[in-house]
Amino acid sequence: MTDADIHGDICAFENSSVESLTLTFAAPELRSTSIISLPETQSSEDPLYRDYYDYVCQIVHRHPDIDALKCYLEREDGSDEGKTTVYFIDFIGSNPNPMQPIIHGICHNAEEVQTMLDELDEVVELRLIVVSHEKEIDRQILKTIGYDLDIDPRIFIEHMGTLFPKPSTYFATPYLPSEAARSPIEIHFGGGKSTCVLLQPGDARVKTNTVLVLMDSPTENLEAALRDFDRPTIRKRQMSSVSLAVPSRMNLTYRYLRRLSEFQPHEVDLSCEHPIYLILPLLHLCALETSMLLTWAEEKLYERRLPHNLLERDPYNAYITSEGFQQEIFTTTTSLKTHMRLPWLNCSTETSVFLQERLDCAFQDLDFLRDKAALVQQSVTDALNREAATESINEAKQSIIQSESVNKLTRLAFVFVPLTFATSVFGMNIREWQADDKVPRLTSFIIVSIVIAVGTIIVAVVSGMISHSIRKRWKKSETLRTAFGCSWLLGVFYALFSFTHRRDINRRLSTSLFTVGEAHDDLGDFEWLVDDGFLFGKQWSKLARIVYRRAIVKHEAKDLKMAEKMV
Repeated sequence: MTDADIHGDICAFENSSVESLTLTFAAPELRSTSIISLPETQSSEDPLYRDYYDYVCQIVHRHPDIDALKCYLEREDGSDEGKTTVYFIDFIGSNPNPMQPIIHGICHNAEEVQTMLDELDEVVELRLIVVSHEKEIDRQILKTIGYDLDIDPRIFIEHMGTLFPKPSTYFATPYLPSEAARSPIEIHFGGGKSTCVLLQPGDARVKTNTVLVLMDSPTENLEAALRDFDRPTIRKRQMSSVSLAVPSRMNLTYRYLRRLSEFQPHEVDLSCEHPIYLILPLLHLCALETSMLLTWAEEKLYERRLPHNLLERDPYNAYITSEGFQQEIFTTTTSLKTHMRLPWLNCSTETSVFLQERLDCAFQDLDFLRDKAALVQQSVTDALNREAATESINEAKQSIIQSESVNKLTRLAFVFVPLTFATSVFGMNIREWQADDKVPRLTSFIIVSIVIAVGTIIVAVVSGMISHSIRKRWKKSETLRTAFGCSWLLGVFYALFSFTHRRDINRRLSTSLFTVGEAHDDLGDFEWLVDDGFLFGKQWSKLARIVYRRAIVKHEAKDLKMAEKMV
């Protein structure tokens, strides 16, 4: 291993002053040969699994919920290359060196990661591995870390859950609060997610307590970073933004490393004793990022920058976003409370009191964010209601305008309707208006009009009574509904028969058509219509057989089609 001075684009601020920060990275040296093995499950002479992909393939039949990770490792599109970086940070509690913790060189590929995993000084009490990525983790780096540290495949699936289809994780069993030693700490924030796993000595090749942090770290604006780094003061002159050693775009990982580089010796000792202390700076940064997003949303709402037309956007988009913030904050709070025990937190030590105070402050921040997200959600709801009310008022105004136009037409109708009636009357071909004996008289026209009007009224009344009777019969007669369900022809036949015969005869016909009652032997038998001497008995019997056969054929075809669909 050779030491190299790498000037990171980070700002250090001490005693309200601004100065350039230089981090000393230990550049990893690649080995010519590297043997990967899991001591507890295999040996270098007789390996049980060739690599992490082979391990996933051999256990996927017993754990079908990890099939999504198998499909992810099989993809060779190369879209994740160059987007994953790995940082190794070692903590030595008894070392008085002020440059603590020790941040090693940045690893961009699986070979460099394997070198850093193999190299570990005995004096290191705690190691932090930060895997920073955008959307997805490099497959080779994932295989190396997962195989060397014996990581549960479900950890990767839950961390990159948005990349996998929902059915792939349907059968996954969630962790219980009593399984804090096995479950990860999940930190959700707007636009990203961090998953923290604690590995103890004895797990695979782990020689000391190791905290693995999988960090989906999207880039953010410069203003979000300067919120922590550049604090104005009247005692010192502020440097221009051009002279600051800060990149124009920086992500959450960069800021997290910046916080770790400021750790004091007592904080290093506290981290070695309570690994959960390493999560607090990351939690604070995520809470700050979420607070800035919520504040930005509030400003947009107060400025009333919502579109005036609800049809131009999804009116529930902002509502769902604020609701998602609340769910993320709730998940983060629950996950952190679950892990306030061994091995993350040792409550039997004296330093646990100080750590409890820091955790209480973190929970206060989360409670504040949850209340703020609820306020934003209520503000979004009120804004949407205002927009909907505005649209209703506009539609009411349009209705008033249209009604005024209709009123104008109505005023014109007062003039033109009498004129139209007069022209219709004097345009009639009747004997009173024409000197022709062949055309009818006015009395004939009046009589014909009255007869047609009365006939129309009678037809309407009779049809209403018939339709009411049919609806009533339909509700009461289950046999009639069953007949129409089998075949419309059978339904029409039974309806005509039931309207022209008595109830007892209708019951006997229903027994012959369907399995109603106890006389199952009478099913399909219509000879009684002829033997009992019913009016048109032969015709009814022939028609019943024809309709019954067609209904059976249709029912069998329907069953066959359903069976084919099931196959």
